Amino acid sequence: MKKLFVLIIVLSLTFLAACGSPNDENASNSKNDQGAEQSLKPLEVEFLTEADAFQPGKEGTIKTQVTKGDENVADAEDVQFEIWKGDNQDESAKFKPENKGEGVYALKHTFNEKGIYKVIAHTTARGSHTMPIQEFKVGNVEKTDPKNDHHDVDVMAMLMKPDTIQANEEVTLIAHLQKGNKPFTSASVKLEYWKSGQEKHNFIETEESEKGKYQANVTFDDPGNYTVKVHFKKEEIHSHKEETVDVQQ
Repeated sequence: MKKLFVLIIVLSLTFLAACGSPNDENASNSKNDQGAEQSLKPLEVEFLTEADAFQPGKEGTIKTQVTKGDENVADAEDVQFEIWKGDNQDESAKFKPENKGEGVYALKHTFNEKGIYKVIAHTTARGSHTMPIQEFKVGNVEKTDPKNDHHDVDVMAMLMKPDTIQANEEVTLIAHLQKGNKPFTSASVKLEYWKSGQEKHNFIETEESEKGKYQANVTFDDPGNYTVKVHFKKEEIHSHKEETVDVQQ
C-alpha cells in the first residue's frame, strides 16, 4: 500500500510538470516576441516645451520626452540640444541636457535676444538616432516667409564618429539625415575629407544601412585636423554639411 501511495505521488508530480512545461514555454516565447516587437519600433522624441514659452533674457526650460514604442527611454546613450538663431546654423552651439528620468531630458536655457530660434534634439538610444527640430518664437516676432518653414524644405545632417580616431586605423563614419522629423531616405550621400593645409581631397560613397542612416569606412593616413563634408542629393535637394575631425597619432 505504501509503495502504491508513493507511486501515485510520483506520477502526479510528473503529470503536473508536463502540464506546466508548455505554458512556461509559451510564456517565454510570448515575452521574446514582445521584446522583438518592441525593438523594431522607432525611437521617438517629442518636445514638451511650447514654442512660445520663452521671453528674451529670461531663463526657461527646454524639455523632451524620449520613447520607443510604449516604453520611456531613460537610458539614452547621448542627448544634445543644438541651438541657433534664424538661419545661422553655422553659429550653433550644443548643450547637454539633464536626464530627469522616465525618458525626460531637460535643459535650462536663456535666449538673450528676441527672434526665431531653432533647436535640434540630437538623440542616440537603443541603437537608433533621431534629431527632431522645433522652432521657438522668443519675444514679439513673426515669421517673414512661411515658405522657409523647416518642416517643408530643410534637411538636417549630423555626422557620427568615434570619440577617438587613430591614424591608419579604419573607422566607420555615419551621416544621419532627417527632413522635418522623419528620416531622409534613398538619397545619394558621399563623404569628402581632407587634412587642414593640404590640397588633396578624398571622396567615398556611403551605403544606407538603415532609413536615413548612411555609413562608410574611412582610414585617415596621418594625424592632424581634418574636415569631413557630407554631400547629400535627392531630386531637387542638394546640400552639404561640414564637421571637423581630430585624428591622433
